[in-house]
Amino acid sequence: MFGVLFDNLEILSNQKSFKIQINTLTDLWILLHLRDLTIVNSDIHYQREKFYKKEPYPIRKLTKKFENTKDLLAYINNQRFRYNWLLRKFSLDFSNGWNVRISGFHITLEFTTNSTEERNDLINKLIKISGIDPINCDELIPNVGYMISLDDYHLKSFSNVPHPDQFWTEEQVERWRKWYLANEGNQSVPF
Repeated sequence: MFGVLFDNLEILSNQKSFKIQINTLTDLWILLHLRDLTIVNSDIHYQREKFYKKEPYPIRKLTKKFENTKDLLAYINNQRFRYNWLLRKFSLDFSNGWNVRISGFHITLEFTTNSTEERNDLINKLIKISGIDPINCDELIPNVGYMISLDDYHLKSFSNVPHPDQFWTEEQVERWRKWYLANEGNQSVPF
């Protein structure tokens, strides 16, 4: 979507995590807002683009250690342009217990914080960058996707039907699956 930094916001069921839909190939600079945090662990894999080579290059793990996101993003930016490589996996653990990772075919950034207050502060910081007034995150329904409306710059939901995430138990997923098949009248489950 044009005109906003991220298209979609979804709070996850553990109440401390959320996802935003963003172009992670060009907009990883948003992680510079976490530059004060110390990186404890990183799990980053990359692969060079093959262009004229018939066989693809192997996927490699980035073993170099970085203290903060500013240094890491500067290195990634330099390597991308120098060697034409793409991120295949990206996960960072910070000293304060937070985690950020890329998921969903490189269009989703998933943040995990320690509390709902930290989650709400980070969401409103990202929303403010997009030029939208702060929101009351406690009113958002977990596992429901919200998109930014350019008409009046607020969040609106796609539907009020929650969908599973990685924090649901197998019983919850199975109960949801039965409900979905019974109520939606569709023979296929969306995942």
